[in-house]
Amino acid sequence: MIILRHLDDSAEPMKSSYRKDEPSKAACLLCALVVTPYFTWLPTPLLISGLSLFYCLLVFPACLSTSAWAAALEAAREALQQALAGVWEGLSDVRRHVARLERALMTMHNLTTLLNQLLTLVACDVVFLPGQKFSSLYTLMFLNVVSYCVKYVSEMAHKDLVMEVTISPRSGVRHLALTTTRLIYEWTKAITFVITVVSMLLVFGLQRGLSRYQPSAGYLLVAVLYYAASERRLTGAWQAALERLCLPNLDGLEELWTPLLLGYGCAAVAGLLAATAAWLGHVRLALAVGYLCCWFRARETSTSHLAALGQQRALLLPFRTAEPAELRDMDDVCAVCLAPMREARVTPCHHLFHSSCLRRCLQVTDRCAICKRDLDSE
Repeated sequence: MIILRHLDDSAEPMKSSYRKDEPSKAACLLCALVVTPYFTWLPTPLLISGLSLFYCLLVFPACLSTSAWAAALEAAREALQQALAGVWEGLSDVRRHVARLERALMTMHNLTTLLNQLLTLVACDVVFLPGQKFSSLYTLMFLNVVSYCVKYVSEMAHKDLVMEVTISPRSGVRHLALTTTRLIYEWTKAITFVITVVSMLLVFGLQRGLSRYQPSAGYLLVAVLYYAASERRLTGAWQAALERLCLPNLDGLEELWTPLLLGYGCAAVAGLLAATAAWLGHVRLALAVGYLCCWFRARETSTSHLAALGQQRALLLPFRTAEPAELRDMDDVCAVCLAPMREARVTPCHHLFHSSCLRRCLQVTDRCAICKRDLDSE
């Protein structure tokens, strides 16, 4: 009996709070009943009198102040917070997996280069050749073959054609196993080159296979320039062209500037093609090109080359660039490489060096190459 009486006493506050909430619940139900006909998705409003609308305007503020409505809002807020936390956790997991995949792709340079070239050329098909299919495959195959042939001919022109391998550089005794291996390797490359050239001549000689391949001048211009800029085998040619320009702002860092400029340039071209493809209605292709060829390419370029370039340029920041008048008055060669100076950096001891020469010296020592003065303390 004592236990039952204790249970009755503890249940009294719950009953009283429930009785207090009964009017608020009734007001909420009545307000919902009156307001429901005014929603737009109903076929015809049931209550359209001005008195009902005035009643709703009076009841709504009262409902908002009731404990039942506050409890419902609190429960909805907690449910929304839990849902958003779950969504954020799921997005974080997806982001971690995508970052892991991107790091793996950054190590597979040949695969990412091929995917970038293929997707960009497909976007070129959509933009420049809307009625032709598989033009990107023909173009990519042709450009790869031409690039391979040019590289092979260039190697053969600058390569020593002696097939014999000696035991040591000063010995005249031939190493039979290494000589045989080198001979087989070189002949295999030559046969592969001949087969590739003959196959391409046969493919382009057959009118059936290329009857629908009619690229425009704009398509060929964009495709060739993008392939030349994205192909790693041609980076040396771009670097040589950049070195011939002798731009003073590059500070002799053409080796680092070349892949950086090419990477950002390819990303910009891919972004323009993706935007055009999206405007033409090819949204999925635009998303693929925008992510892999634009975002991923720019991120890979920044990760691989931007930090190294900034580190090398930081070595030259304490030294100002020589004015043209100073170069004319000095009329001398660089003390490191003995070449004429079209651009130079001035040390605190008033000695002039090429930017690249000064940078190489600073990587070895902090002293001036001429007067041996400590440059780090200046």
